[in-house]
Amino acid sequence: MQTMRRDLSKGEANRLKIVQAADDLFYRQGYNVTSFTDIAEAAAVPRGNFYYYFKTKDEILAGVVDQRLEWLRALLAQWQETIAAPRDRLLAFADLLVANEENVLQYGCPLGSLNAELSKTRDDLRSKTVELLDTVVRWMVPQIEALGHDEQAAHELALQLLARTQGAILIAQVYRHRDFLHAEVARIKQWILEL
Repeated sequence: MQTMRRDLSKGEANRLKIVQAADDLFYRQGYNVTSFTDIAEAAAVPRGNFYYYFKTKDEILAGVVDQRLEWLRALLAQWQETIAAPRDRLLAFADLLVANEENVLQYGCPLGSLNAELSKTRDDLRSKTVELLDTVVRWMVPQIEALGHDEQAAHELALQLLARTQGAILIAQVYRHRDFLHAEVARIKQWILEL
């Protein structure tokens, strides 16, 4: 998910390093247990300089969510351009689970796990992170409509597809069960083919 641009000023580069380090730490160990010190060390930015870019961890989270949204929107736009059939785009979405299986088995879904963590402890931040899942649903709806479903049905089916993928990730992660992940992705893909 990370991208480093060569044309950034030193300040912009430092800010990006902080966001990328936080993104990785929030994914691997969670938002609540990640400290400013953890992020500063991972970004290799002196802690004194760190506060110049971000005053609070919540500000860093906003940067992380924006970075993840940028990556997600770019991926979905790429699929729109390169995959002709809506059903095949949905299949590509299902394939993401196994394309990133090492991380999925170890840390779960980068979109879902952050939402799950913050919905328990920080409802004030949930409205920012839920945009990640909403972006996926908004992309899925027209794909499913193109398969002959009305907007309301397409929205419900999009939520079902999201729930199936998140459930598969959760169970595969908890049990560290690679074969289950592959089998569940095959079932999800069959479900997509039957839409």
